[in-house]
Amino acid sequence: MKKKLACVLAAAMLMGILSACGSSEGSSDGKKKELVVWNAGIQTSDTSGELTREKMPVFDLIEEFESTHHDYKVTLVDYDMDNLNKAFTSANMAKQGPDMVAIWAGSTTLAYQDYLIDFSEYLTEEELQEFDTSSLLHKNNTSQEAFIGMPYGLDATGVLYYNTEIFEQYNLEVPETWSELIEVSEQLKAEGVTPMIIGDKDGYCSTWAVCSMLGNIMGPDGIRNLASGGSVPLTGEEFTTALTTWKEYVDAGYTNVDYLTKSDGDAITDFVQGKGAMLLHGNWACSDFEAMGDKVDLTRIPALDGTDYMDYMYSQPNINLIIPSCSENIEAAVDLCKMLSSTESTEKSNEALYSKETAARLSRKSKELTGEGKNVTGFDSIVSGEAANEFYKLVPTYLKGSITLEDFTAKLQELN
Repeated sequence: MKKKLACVLAAAMLMGILSACGSSEGSSDGKKKELVVWNAGIQTSDTSGELTREKMPVFDLIEEFESTHHDYKVTLVDYDMDNLNKAFTSANMAKQGPDMVAIWAGSTTLAYQDYLIDFSEYLTEEELQEFDTSSLLHKNNTSQEAFIGMPYGLDATGVLYYNTEIFEQYNLEVPETWSELIEVSEQLKAEGVTPMIIGDKDGYCSTWAVCSMLGNIMGPDGIRNLASGGSVPLTGEEFTTALTTWKEYVDAGYTNVDYLTKSDGDAITDFVQGKGAMLLHGNWACSDFEAMGDKVDLTRIPALDGTDYMDYMYSQPNINLIIPSCSENIEAAVDLCKMLSSTESTEKSNEALYSKETAARLSRKSKELTGEGKNVTGFDSIVSGEAANEFYKLVPTYLKGSITLEDFTAKLQELN
């Protein structure tokens, strides 16, 4: 559900910045302190091609920060996530590194939880109350422990895109529940139309489907029990129910036959070309449907019938802002985090990312869906990183029938 940024730091630059963990060198003779930010999540390029890098909202915000923090100059360094993980792991081992990091939320952040500050020690009660508590990341995914990750930007929300023209042609109602989804899919299949396009080569579509159903089954508090060492095993009824329900849908022939060899990006291309009536994906893809115009709309992933949390949907912070405890500029870094996580900053960033007409409409619709706050974190941000990665890797094998449900879930539980 998370996109890699294109810019990868060269080795020479990496070594130079590694030595600048919150460096205040030169401040005594009037030189500015360098506040170093490693970035694998803050948008620094415009996907519409209408804005130059310098015109992106984050740089206006940095300029505003520097105007109120006269002693500081912010250095923002773009990474892709793989290279950020490598560099940040090395930096923490050496107790050196950046002053702030924009990193994927959930288990990716939790991997570094022992090296991070507790934001609650630097924020007032009033500042803490400005956040939706479900958006705050705590050590060990437990709200009683240190608050280590501040949310940034657009939430990652699983949604169902649908072709309005096809729905109108066959007089179909947009499905709100899983049973309604099956009914619609059966009608479309009978008409010779592929009901749902998915690309599960990397296991992502299955992840979004299972995230949604687990949210319906367990709710926002219960799902945290899937965390490593938690009270709910991945071999349990909750997880296996979600997995088998999704496999039954795929086995019924409601998806494109090549779903196991198609990437989620290629699935978007097929959907835009009208090769299917629905697409399971995320709101982060809103800008990919501009060519469809009014022929595309979105809704929440249909809720699993008979569950306790049918009115909840899978949606979570996509990016965490974190501060290593080795930084010598913690208070300034906290101030920058507060500015970046503000509602105003989020709205400006989203407007830049989804500036074109169709993307803006879809983005607004997604925000309306999540506006009630009945949102649940995805399981892959709750379980260990190793277990999440194994799910992505093995779920296509499970759907194909090459591994049993029992062996699949046992392997995940072992890694969790």
